[in-house]
Amino acid sequence: SAASDVYKRQNIYTDMADELFRPGRGTVPSGVQVRTASSGPIRLTRVQITRQGLARPAGRYSTLETPSLAALDRRDERLISAAAAELRAMLPAVGLVLVVGVGNRRVTVDALGPRTAAGVLVTRGLAADARADGLGLREVVCVSPGASGATGIPLAQLLAGLVLTLNPAAIVCVD
Repeated sequence: SAASDVYKRQNIYTDMADELFRPGRGTVPSGVQVRTASSGPIRLTRVQITRQGLARPAGRYSTLETPSLAALDRRDERLISAAAAELRAMLPAVGLVLVVGVGNRRVTVDALGPRTAAGVLVTRGLAADARADGLGLREVVCVSPGASGATGIPLAQLLAGLVLTLNPAAIVCVD
């Protein structure tokens, strides 16, 4: 369609689906639904792409926008609830979850992935333990490989090996 051709021709360098398909950028192509909701200072944008051939693969894309995190209490219930609800909706009901904290922990603007990974409750080994019965825990593993310049291993190669070895039901990547 003409609308999808406009999106393909635009030289937009972003990996954010909501930046590609936001209503102010022209006609949203067929097969794309964009919904935005706000709760206080937090804005959630969901983009659902239901057909192939667009600037992003078919799937569900969620973007949570907040003011500077320094301005929020790190226990801000609205942010925690919104992020948890989005993740819960995307994860399969059962199976191992691989969490990957991407970034360079020594560079503040690139440290979100590693800092998030440091707070993940890793349950592999614990979830099968009798002490975890009734807690509703699932198996979670977590890695924070650092920047490929420091490890010498491209992230895609590292993750391919982990996926082949672990066979996770889902991967949560924080970058």
